[in-house]
Parts: sequence; C-alpha cells; structure tokens
Amino acid sequence: MKEYITIKDLADQLHLSVGTVSKAFNPKYKDISDRTRQKILEAARKMGYVPNPFAQKLLKKKTLNIGIIVPEFSHSYFSEVIFSAQEKLLENDYQTLIMSSHESSELERKNIETLVNHMVDGLIISLCNGSLNHEYINDVIESGIPIVQFNRVSKKVNSPKVEFNDYKWAVFGTEHLISQGCQNLIHLALPRHLPLGHQRILGFKKALEKHRIAHKDHQVIEAGITVQDGEEAMSRYLENHGCPDGILAAGDPLAIGAMKILKRKGIAIPEKVKVMGFTESAMALVVEPELSSISQPTDQIGHLISKFLLDQIAGIDKSNEHYLFDGKLNIRESTSCTGQ
Repeated sequence: MKEYITIKDLADQLHLSVGTVSKAFNPKYKDISDRTRQKILEAARKMGYVPNPFAQKLLKKKTLNIGIIVPEFSHSYFSEVIFSAQEKLLENDYQTLIMSSHESSELERKNIETLVNHMVDGLIISLCNGSLNHEYINDVIESGIPIVQFNRVSKKVNSPKVEFNDYKWAVFGTEHLISQGCQNLIHLALPRHLPLGHQRILGFKKALEKHRIAHKDHQVIEAGITVQDGEEAMSRYLENHGCPDGILAAGDPLAIGAMKILKRKGIAIPEKVKVMGFTESAMALVVEPELSSISQPTDQIGHLISKFLLDQIAGIDKSNEHYLFDGKLNIRESTSCTGQ
C-alpha cells in the first residue's frame, strides 16, 4: 500500500484526468460542474488525499515563505522585531523561516544560501558584526529575490534600509546624563565599523561638545556587544583612568556588564555613577537598580520592513527607501535616585 495518495491515484480511481481533479481543489476554476467537484472532494476525503501545498505554491510561482536572518537572539530587540514582522507577513499569507548568523560572516552567507535554495520569496536581514557578504547579497538581489535590511545595514547593499536615529538619540541619552550633573562621562561603544555604533559615538561626542564638556579619546571605549564585553571594558577603564560619573552604553548588555563591575567594587549607582543603556531590553527591568535606556519602536520597525518587502515582491521598487525611526528615553533608577 502506498504511503501517500497522489492526485494521479485519485484521478485513476475516478477515471478522470489529472487536470480535472486538480481543478476541483481550486475554486477559481469554473469549468467543472459542482456535481463533479463534490464527487472529487468526497473521494479525496475517503482516500485520505491532501493537496500538496508546496506544489500549489510553485504553480503560483511563489513559495509564500520569507527568510529572516539576524545576528543574535540574546537581545530581545530582534525577537520583538521578528514577532512584529511575522504578524504583518501572516496577514498576507506568508510564513517565515528564521535563522541567526551568531555574529559570523561565514554562517551569515550559509544562511542566505540555505534560504535562497529553499526558494524564499524575499529576505529580511540584519547584518552580523564584520559582515563580508555585501557583494553576494547584491548578487541575490540581482537574481530577483528582494531583500530589506534593518538595524545593522550596509550602504554597499542596494536595498531598502530601516534604521533607528542612533545619532540623535545618543545625543539625547548623553544630555540626560549631563542634566543629572555628570561631567566626566564615558561611552561604551559598539564596534566602530558598525554604522549604528559609529553614529552613537558621534552623538555622544556631539552632546559633550554642545555642553562645552572637554573630553579625551580614551573616554570612548570600543567595548563590543555582550555583557561580558561590558564587564571587561569597565574593569580596564577603572584600572587605567579611574571612575567616571556617567556612562552611556551603546547597548543594554554593555551597560549591565559595567554595572556588575561597579557594584562588585562597591561603587554606588546612581549616587557615584549614572548609567544609561541603549535599545531597551527586558533585562533593563530585571537588574538592580533598574536601567535607564533608550527604547526603539520594535513593533513599527517590524511592520515597516515587512511592508517594504511585500511591496518589492509586488513589483514596487523600494531600493532607494531609507527610513529612520525615533525612540524614547525611559528614565529609571540607574540615572536618577528617584527614578523620575
């Protein structure tokens, strides 16, 4: 006995053509009678035939699958954006295949190749730290597969880009620390070659300049991305330069790592040092004291990257689109004794 019932088995049983049987499962075909359609559907039910959705998608020249690649899942930002993107895509009958590059350029390329080989209708990508795949991604776009970049983007890739206004909000975050009395500030930075990391460095420096606060190069520390990176950078800075009175971290994990070292050394937060995070994560409300941070509208970001991709799939050129989102300062105990 065959494990799967095919459309040919059904046609043979009913002494009908494969074409006639196939039309019974698609309401758009009106050239078969209701009686014949019902006869075919009833036979299919009895024989256990299930239409092959993949074959149906191929007939439409679509798989209705979208690939999403992000650099990591440790930060809630990416999961929140993905959830929002899925919501919009599901409304349009698209499923998502989600992969992580784990901050590896090589794995990022393999992820793209895997999704392309699975014939996705489009890709949403946030590039990994040190991505070397710009040329390859452009080749994928040239092959007819639309791509949208978000969060970590490259000007070298000819696709729509959705980013946060990192420069502006780094200025605002630094100015909040200054308004709380901080004069000896440092910035725990992301890798400089990440565009968003570079913009946050520029915003930090601009705020100091605007408020006539002198600073030296060592006050911008290229820390990394993780909590451990924040711990190591804070330890080195304390050992070499003493204690600052304000810290703008380019990510919540860096801020939390710095806070761990400060608390370990008995340095009070926020009384002695005030700490501001960036791209608010769930961890901001878990640490003690609660972390002030700059939040991004992840729901709006997810919806927009999905819209840009769906527009491109529909043949609307969005390659020159570049959208910058604004955010919000969430002030908590790490920068204010009252949390106000």
